[in-house]
Amino acid sequence: KVTWLTEDAFPNRPPQPIRTETTLWVANNASVELGYRHGGVEIIVDRDTFRSGQKAPVMLVANSNDRYVLFTVEADELISYQVVHLTGTVKLVELALSDAHVPNVFLSAAMVADKQIHQDTKQVIVPPTKHFLTVDVKPDRPQYQPREDGTLLVTTRDHEDKPVAAEVAVGLVDESVYYIQSDYAGDPRKFYFGTKRQQRTQMQSTFNQKSYTKLVEWEEDGVKMVLEQSDALARDEQKKRQWGFDGESDKSGLKELRKAGDSLDRMELEQAAAGFGGANGNRMRGMALAAAPPMAMAPMSAPMGAAMPAAKFAAADARRELRDEKAKGEKQALGLEGADEPNVVVRTDFRSTILWLPDVKTGADGTARVPVKYPDSLTGWKATARAVGTGAQFGIASSTTRTKQPLIVR
Repeated sequence: KVTWLTEDAFPNRPPQPIRTETTLWVANNASVELGYRHGGVEIIVDRDTFRSGQKAPVMLVANSNDRYVLFTVEADELISYQVVHLTGTVKLVELALSDAHVPNVFLSAAMVADKQIHQDTKQVIVPPTKHFLTVDVKPDRPQYQPREDGTLLVTTRDHEDKPVAAEVAVGLVDESVYYIQSDYAGDPRKFYFGTKRQQRTQMQSTFNQKSYTKLVEWEEDGVKMVLEQSDALARDEQKKRQWGFDGESDKSGLKELRKAGDSLDRMELEQAAAGFGGANGNRMRGMALAAAPPMAMAPMSAPMGAAMPAAKFAAADARRELRDEKAKGEKQALGLEGADEPNVVVRTDFRSTILWLPDVKTGADGTARVPVKYPDSLTGWKATARAVGTGAQFGIASSTTRTKQPLIVR
């Protein structure tokens, strides 16, 4: 067991100690005792995800030594089984994983001890990595200006990180579209390999049909019989008596429910026959709606321009002419009078989808280049590439870029 202590780093607050711990298991094929006990049988797996071709270390733990455990690997059917003898309380088993264990399997252990059967199950994920492609789509620059040309570099590699030829569907869409609509086409890997298998195999034993008894001697004399499952039966009987589901209590409970239902029905019928009578009815009949008087319209105010004197107009024109003359003099002093001003370009191309190529092919080196002509929109762009290989291999990738326009001040 490993324990460590640290402190958080939240601002404006004194450091608070944080204590956490975890358990580590160190064992090999010769380990028989680790000082750990379990009530029955337990499966401890190194991790929950492995790759096909690896060996998964599985440790079996029993409640005492010299036990026999039935260790099975199951899914839709029984894949493998073996009987493991535990000379001590632990035993390390190395399970060789293959394509038969893809995409997941269930490890089960069953042990009979002290006239009881003990079971444990753990699920192990074995992803189909051989059917996955590593796809990358990258722009040659992180930022462009409107109407500039760019290039998308698409690369495809297999599960061993080797270049592979594939067919890729490439799209380039305004990034803001995804805020209001998610992508209809999802991850092809999840579509074809996203379903896990269920544990359809079941284990049956005589413990499912009958209970076993154990004879225990009194200290003085006589013999008593102890049912191994008496505790469970007693709990069931206690629940039945608590909720009144047996015997006379069940009948009395049903009678009370019927009486309550009959009284509710009579109340509803009496209210309907009275036509909402009583205090509530009088209140409803005494209500009246008073029409509110229409709001008076405020008189329209007179135009402000009519009240402005003609002298103010003349003063405004004089100030405007003075500013123009001053600006003209500054241009002449700087030698800018008569210089050519830049042409004004009106942006009109505001497409949300600027690229859709469903048949881009990468070569033997696993690369392909896609030319792009960016529109006038000043926004972010999201490029998505979905690839399919020759051996039922699939992959997906995405990247972003942006178009910006410098601010012009005149």
